[in-house]
Amino acid sequence: TKFDKLGVFSYSKEEGTPAAKFPKQIHYRTKQQRNEAIMNVQKEIMNQKLEEMIAKEYEVIIDGITSDGKFYISRTKNDAPDVDCIVYLNKRDDKDLVGQFVTCLITRHNGYDLVGEVCH
Repeated sequence: TKFDKLGVFSYSKEEGTPAAKFPKQIHYRTKQQRNEAIMNVQKEIMNQKLEEMIAKEYEVIIDGITSDGKFYISRTKNDAPDVDCIVYLNKRDDKDLVGQFVTCLITRHNGYDLVGEVCH
């Protein structure tokens, strides 16, 4: 299965749970190695999925503007605010589109985030 989004958390002893009382606990380094291995695979999957989004149009909601005022900060309907991928859109005019839905063309990706242009 190739997950669209995936978060990985290493197990930690939770007071009052049966697992916390198990005599043989997994070593911290082993948990870290497993976490890194899973996230490395997911990074490749996410990179492929983001590549597939390039040159396609998506409806996004504009949540804000970057501190330098050059880009809108937006997200698709599949992305949760402050958690998932951000879509940065070039802000070329003085229109205030914050809070509005717009159609954008994805032009590239940068790590886990996308970059695009507002379609007029």
